[in-house]
Amino acid sequence: MKVIMKRYMVVIFLLFALSAVTMPMVFAAMTKPMITVRLEKYDPVPVEPGSVFDVWAGIDNKGEALSTMRMRLVNAFPFTSLQEKVDVGTVPASEKVLVHFLVKTDVAAQSKDYNLTFEYQWGDNDKWWVQSTAPVQLRTSGASVSVSSYQITPSEIMPGSTANLVLVIENTGRTTVKDIDISLDLHEKFSLSGTGTTRRLTSLKPGEKEELPYTLIADPSAEPKVYSFPVALSYSDDRNNKYIRSSSISASVNAKPDVLVMVNDVVKQKNNVKVSLKTINKGTVNLKSLTLHLLPGEYNLASGDTRYLGNVDSDDFEIVDFTIALKGKQASVPYEVMFKDPYNKDFTIRGSALVTMPEEEAQRGTYWLPLLSGMLGIIIGFFIGRRRKK
Repeated sequence: MKVIMKRYMVVIFLLFALSAVTMPMVFAAMTKPMITVRLEKYDPVPVEPGSVFDVWAGIDNKGEALSTMRMRLVNAFPFTSLQEKVDVGTVPASEKVLVHFLVKTDVAAQSKDYNLTFEYQWGDNDKWWVQSTAPVQLRTSGASVSVSSYQITPSEIMPGSTANLVLVIENTGRTTVKDIDISLDLHEKFSLSGTGTTRRLTSLKPGEKEELPYTLIADPSAEPKVYSFPVALSYSDDRNNKYIRSSSISASVNAKPDVLVMVNDVVKQKNNVKVSLKTINKGTVNLKSLTLHLLPGEYNLASGDTRYLGNVDSDDFEIVDFTIALKGKQASVPYEVMFKDPYNKDFTIRGSALVTMPEEEAQRGTYWLPLLSGMLGIIIGFFIGRRRKK
């Protein structure tokens, strides 16, 4: 019995000795850092493509305190962190620490959930562990397609001529659009060559542009003015929601001015002549603020050299008078005509008008010849008559 008791005592002693050695090891193992990283929240919810949003990652430490912890966000489409890494520093035991990130989303992201992933490390360890992945909601605020610009060459279309039109269609929204129909509603004075009024684009990504060329034909009877053409846009987004938008473009029709100045009448006035000049608008555009100005030449001006004619419509004319003294029987009178076209563009046209002394005045020195011939005839007839009587 005593032997058995001694054996039990030895076993108990050995167990106590063993526990004294292993308990600190077990306790130490239980108190190592036990880190859990998760996405706590993000703002706003949902996130829009192309935006920057706030992210908070939560660090839970169920073990002993650790120091020099570092975190980073994995850059994977459509997320990019604006910080390379965040130095968290010390994470106390049994506490939670929040880490803030600023994250940018790609403008080409679609309306769906994308995973956001964090990595961490601490101490002298230079390895990164993938610790947590969580979904983030991305939603677009709406699809948008527009006519971002257009160009017409030449900028002013002549009646009866053609011009090149280029429409630039742009996806100005934050989601891919598809089945894009572009319809031009032309004025009756215009038509298209080689294409119809409706064109289709298969799809456009956010920020993507597409150029559509057209050939415009202006009717010969098109009146010079600005014409407006509505443009209808219909398309669908990536969730098959349909949209209809409207826009408009404009085209200017104009023609080259054609002005003729001619002598309408010349009247003798003592030592001068009154010259009436007719200014004719031969072109198809109405002219505004027309002014006729005489330039120095082979004559002396006895009146003002400028006359204001005002507005002169197409196929109309105005007559103004000038008083001049000719240096001979004829003189070339230079002039300039200044005016504005329907788009207020300034023009100056120069020319000359040939002014001739009235014919009856030019022959004033020989008017007595017919009278003298008549008197001689009477005298000769008288003497012949007397001879016959004798």
